[in-house]
Amino acid sequence: MYKICDAHNDLLCLKPEKIKQYKDNLPNSVEKVFCAYFSYDNTQASVEDMKNKFETMLTDKMVRTVENCWFVTENNFEDFIQTKPFCATLTHNKTNHLAGGAMDVGEVTDFGRKVIKMFETNKIVVDLAHLNKKSFYQVINNLTLPLFCSHCGFTFSFEHPRNLDDAQIKEIKNSGGFIGMAFYPAFYNLLLSTKQLTDIICYFWEKYGTDTLGLGTDFNGITVYPEEIKNYKDMPILAQSLEKRGASKKELEKFFSKNLLSFMKKIKIITEEC
Repeated sequence: MYKICDAHNDLLCLKPEKIKQYKDNLPNSVEKVFCAYFSYDNTQASVEDMKNKFETMLTDKMVRTVENCWFVTENNFEDFIQTKPFCATLTHNKTNHLAGGAMDVGEVTDFGRKVIKMFETNKIVVDLAHLNKKSFYQVINNLTLPLFCSHCGFTFSFEHPRNLDDAQIKEIKNSGGFIGMAFYPAFYNLLLSTKQLTDIICYFWEKYGTDTLGLGTDFNGITVYPEEIKNYKDMPILAQSLEKRGASKKELEKFFSKNLLSFMKKIKIITEEC
């Protein structure tokens, strides 16, 4: 099986014993998994709790990320920076004091712009996932790094507030960025068979090329999965389906790992030069 790098997994939402079990059972093909610290706006969350969750990872396969920065304030931002996440979304689906969420109205606030600037200064990638369209464009107008969206679907498949449209995909592609494809069937209005996943990936490749798209599965964050793909051990099923459609080894390596690894390397080079 090809090496696997996943830009979004809600592993840290599991109980500690489940996290350990999950890590211990990762197939050897898994090279990097972006593990998100996630909380809803009406639940308990803090930088200290985030730090404790990150400490449960303790493996070079796991990359620290944050989903929904609703709990970030002027008072705790320095502590937040010290946890050193690779990337962070400003919102979840609802609007908060930073920006407008995908299922809501709202826009980037003055404090949101300040956070965006501080993220880039401190080498934290702003994850565009979960922003509504207005906030998406306001955010990218305040960014200098290549653009990144960890997990989403696409409006060419189905109109859903969490899906990127043609113009948004092109903004990310043209910046030299990365898009992680989520495996949540609701984003595609389908039960989502392997064939349908294959169709979506191949259409993306035909329209936008093979250098931008990779995995952003949202494993452990979704309650419904594609029919045949429930975990990383099932990825050979998708790889075989893509091979049957004529995908080359190089194209599959890009999709399953190399595009995300290339993006990470690009960000490291840029931020070290700044």
